[in-house]
Amino acid sequence: MNDFEKGPVIDSTEPSLEKEEFKPSVIIDLIRHGQTKYPEKVKATLEELGYDVEKLFPTTEFSEDKTAELDGGIITPEGRTELLEVASKLADTIDRENEVVIILFSPTSRTEESAEIILEGLESEGIGLGKDKNEIIHAKREYRRLAELLDTHWVNVFKFTASKGEEGIKDPYGTYLKATKEDLEQWALKEDSAIKIESLGEVMKRLTGVTKAFYKLSRFNKKELDGKTLRVIAITHDVSMALILKMLEKQLGEEKNEEIQNKAIDFTSIKTAEVVELGMNKEGTVRLLDNFND
Repeated sequence: MNDFEKGPVIDSTEPSLEKEEFKPSVIIDLIRHGQTKYPEKVKATLEELGYDVEKLFPTTEFSEDKTAELDGGIITPEGRTELLEVASKLADTIDRENEVVIILFSPTSRTEESAEIILEGLESEGIGLGKDKNEIIHAKREYRRLAELLDTHWVNVFKFTASKGEEGIKDPYGTYLKATKEDLEQWALKEDSAIKIESLGEVMKRLTGVTKAFYKLSRFNKKELDGKTLRVIAITHDVSMALILKMLEKQLGEEKNEEIQNKAIDFTSIKTAEVVELGMNKEGTVRLLDNFND
């Protein structure tokens, strides 16, 4: 079986190669969506379940504004500012001569809007996707919908944890982390047969599938890449990013600070518009690169 057939491998071992010897053919910038405003009905639902919403979501806004009616939320002015700052950092990081850049986003309104803002920021820095064949695969702007990394509406997670009583209310994240696929399926069946809720184990399996898709993207487009590095800017969610760090946990050794290590076990510590940068070499091995926000 060749390396392509094997697909990417999340390297969870202590790195044996010096940093300069690891040469990624794909760079993946995982970016959490910007600060979001949700409809007031979401806040009301959480309060009815017994949660202290202000304590649980100190930076999240809730509004009667009709533009926030989508449960997926809309980006606040503060969120827009933080995303434009990320775009400016990306523009300084991107090797314009030797990288091909594409943007992907999971199918929620907040991630799609975040992707639009990132693109706007890159264009303002002179990185316009789709204007030159060397800037984008197939010489056109590519917005590829990234398979949702967490195929579970986050409100359903809080409904599940509330069903576990006081412990679930006090520590919803810890309760969800411990939940098995069977726990969630039984709850969903009892609550509403239409509810779709995944365990973290299932999400981790799909994360591996997404990295495999990035790998295939670079291998299938070798001619268009013409020896350049593919940079994938993927707008996603806190849980997805925390699980990637969990997979790479053994790499978070002494060279990484305690705060970054904690993100692997506590996805609440991943801020809006935070970036985690990964590298994937031609063999498909994935490693954590320098944390973008350090």
